[in-house]
Formats: sequence, C-alpha cells, structure tokens
Amino acid sequence: MTRVIFTAGAKGGTGKSTALRFLITWLQDAGIEPFLIDADDENSTLSRFFPQALKVEPRRTKSYDVIMNLAETGAHPIIIVDLKAGVGYEMLDWFADVPFEELKEIGVSMVCVGVITSSPDSVGSVLRWVDFLGKQVQYLIVKNLKDSDASRVEADSIPFPEYDRTKQALEFRKRYKPAEVLMRGLDPEYQCELEKFNLTIRDVLARRPGVPDLLTPLIVRSKLRNYQASLYAQFDAVKELLLP
Repeated sequence: MTRVIFTAGAKGGTGKSTALRFLITWLQDAGIEPFLIDADDENSTLSRFFPQALKVEPRRTKSYDVIMNLAETGAHPIIIVDLKAGVGYEMLDWFADVPFEELKEIGVSMVCVGVITSSPDSVGSVLRWVDFLGKQVQYLIVKNLKDSDASRVEADSIPFPEYDRTKQALEFRKRYKPAEVLMRGLDPEYQCELEKFNLTIRDVLARRPGVPDLLTPLIVRSKLRNYQASLYAQFDAVKELLLP
C-alpha cells in the first residue's frame, strides 16, 4: 500500500510548504519516514528543511515520472510531493497520463492537499485542479489563517468567504467531502526565525544545534509545542486519509 500526497500547484504564498512541513514531522514523530520530493525550484523549501528530499526539475514534465515509478515499486508507504506554486496545464497534462485505475489495483492512492487563505484566488486555483482531477484522488483542505492571531476563536466561526459561500466551493465540499485542517497564525517573529534557520518546530523542541536564541526560552518552546500539538491533533483526526 502506498499513499502519494501532493500539493495542488496553487497560488504562491498560501502556506502549502509550511503545511507539508507539519505533516512530515507528524509522520516522523509517529515513526513513519515518508519519501520526499521537492519539485519547487524557486524556493526549494522542502529540501531546505529536509535535505534528504529528492529534487526534480519542474520545467521538465517528464521528471515527474519518478513519482509513479517510486509508487509502483511499493518501497515507500508514503510519498510526499511539494509542487511549485503556479504550475498549470503542463502539470495537469502529466496527470492526464496517470493510470489511476491501475494504480488502485496495486494499492496506490493519491491525496491532493489544497491550502487556502481568505484570498479568493487561493480557493479558485485549488478548485481548478479539482475540476481536472475529480474523484481520481482524495482531498485535504488546509485553511490557513495567514498572519492572523485567532488562537482562541472557535474554528467553525472563522470565515473563508470564497470557500464557505460560493456555489463551486459548496458543490466541491458536498461531492468530495474533503478533510479539513485549520492552520492558525503563528507569531511572525517565531515564523521568521524558523524560516531563516530552516528549522521545524520539531527541531526546536528537540534542541537541535543552531536554534536561535529567540526560540530557546521555555515559554517560547511551550507556545511552539502547543501550536504544533494543535495541528498534530487535527492530522490524527484524519489519519485514515493520510496513512496508507
């Protein structure tokens, strides 16, 4: 059994690579080491944080074949692919050749991770992929409260207008019943330090060498631990989708 988890090549800056980092460390903390593929040659975010990630050239559509080749072997129970933001018809053309039915027969399934913000463009870009992929894959929607502080607000009361009210989005939610995860805003100073030093919260809590002074105080580590735990709990709740 193999699960291929990939990000929708959506609008840049939505936080898709950030969401993947938490998903990866959640798996690692559960004793599962996913095979990582970094297909973003602009930011190389995945390989910056996880040097073991395989880098592929996104401009050569054929390079994505490695995803299916690895899945076919069954050697890796989970393969995670971070696609470059904004990849469009070329990538969808590649998906048009993916033998979904044959993959299912050998125990390979795929999950599309779409990250949305309050920006209408972020929702629209994910739904364009949904229109193409349909029921061939399953969906995880990460609602990113980017640059906001809503830690004490009930999740159900946080509005994502384009996702909550538009006809296309409502039809998507009714038909495909996507799993949903809420990623709340993290203190910008902490986020900046994590990005600057290529650290995950898991690295900070493990006191990996090179953690900057700003992230070492007990109270800061407590805040980061609670932030991570909130996301982990949500991944736990949808683990049937994420695990093979």
